[in-house]
Amino acid sequence: MARQHEQTKAIAAFEECRTAEPLLIDGMDVYAEALHSSGNAHALNRLAHDLMDIEQRRPEPWVAVALHTLMGGDAEQALVFAKKAASIAPQSVPVLRTQGVVETTLLNHEAAKGLYVRALAVSKDLSVYEGLVQAYLELGKPKEALMMAREAAQLVPRSAEATTLIGQVYAVQAHMQPDRQADYTEKAKRSFLKALSLDRLAVGTVLALAKLYEFTSANDEAIKL
Repeated sequence: MARQHEQTKAIAAFEECRTAEPLLIDGMDVYAEALHSSGNAHALNRLAHDLMDIEQRRPEPWVAVALHTLMGGDAEQALVFAKKAASIAPQSVPVLRTQGVVETTLLNHEAAKGLYVRALAVSKDLSVYEGLVQAYLELGKPKEALMMAREAAQLVPRSAEATTLIGQVYAVQAHMQPDRQADYTEKAKRSFLKALSLDRLAVGTVLALAKLYEFTSANDEAIKL
């Protein structure tokens, strides 16, 4: 919930900036990411068109177009646009994150991992850690995923999202290693409950915990959530 609240505030702030300065380019890639994350296709479409009309030699318009295209279901074309942004600003974290999201959608997890590793070398950003953890899990590398999740939690120890990352890794390990299912399930549960103690309204954490309870057939607990 904290992240959703911050995202809503960020979108409002970006809208105010665009109203005051319609030709603003700086930071519009981050605005595009926020709109994509919130599912606001209409606003993202408008932003993409506006930015393309202002300046096509910057990465921000191509990030917006890539993310809007991805929302429209054409991941292959979205990757073309994301690569165009990368050709302009190869070390931009929003560009690398966007490429990572598109590659993940295309199930190119090794490529996504490489992009997130590059982004992490530029900025220790929680969203980058989330993408990297997901990539490692999709590649069947839970040990590497756990290492990154723990690093994220150390970076932002009071973050419910970072703590949830650790729980998500343990939950996947519970599926992957039946002989240690009970151990990993308990570790995942403790991580999720710790995250909820930091933010009791963290929607992603609640859903992850409910899914864990469902996996362990603790239906009564899932219903309580």
